[in-house]
Amino acid sequence: PNPRYIFGLNLSAGWGNFDASAFLQGVGKRDQYLSLGFIQGPVWENYTSEWHHDYWTPENQDARMPAYYSNYNRNYYATNSWWILDGSFVKLRNLQVGYTLPQTLADRLGVQQMRVYLTGKNLYTHHNLGIELDPEYPWTRADYYPQTRVFSIGTDISF
Repeated sequence: PNPRYIFGLNLSAGWGNFDASAFLQGVGKRDQYLSLGFIQGPVWENYTSEWHHDYWTPENQDARMPAYYSNYNRNYYATNSWWILDGSFVKLRNLQVGYTLPQTLADRLGVQQMRVYLTGKNLYTHHNLGIELDPEYPWTRADYYPQTRVFSIGTDISF
C-alpha cells in the first residue's frame, strides 16, 4: 500500500500575454490489494464493473476474473497475490491558462492590470489498475465517490 516513490511536478510557461501552469502528481511502484466489494462480485453493494462481466468459464478461459460463485466460497475470496494490482498513477491535478489584457485596454477599463484565466482541477488520471476507479481510493468498500473534476473562470484585477 505504501508507494516506493512519490513525486510532483510544477510547470509554467508564458508567451506574449498568455501564460499557463500545470501541476502533476503521482506515485510509483505501489502495490494495490483489491478486497471486499471489489472481489465479491456484483451482488454486493450494487457495485458492478466491467471485470464482473468477464468471469472464467470453459468457453472464456482468458477471463480477467476467476469462476464466479454466487455464494460465499473461501477459494474465491482467499488472500493471495492474484488480487494485487499496479497502484501507481500520475494525475494532472491542476491546469491554468491565462491571458493578461494589453495595457491600453486595461487603461480604458480603468484598471492597472487585468488577467482572465480558466482553471481545471483533477482533469486526467493515468493508471494501470485495469478498473475504472480512482487509484487513491481507500479500497475498503465499494462506496467511494471519486474526486470531482472542476472547471472555473476568473479574473485577477489590480486597481
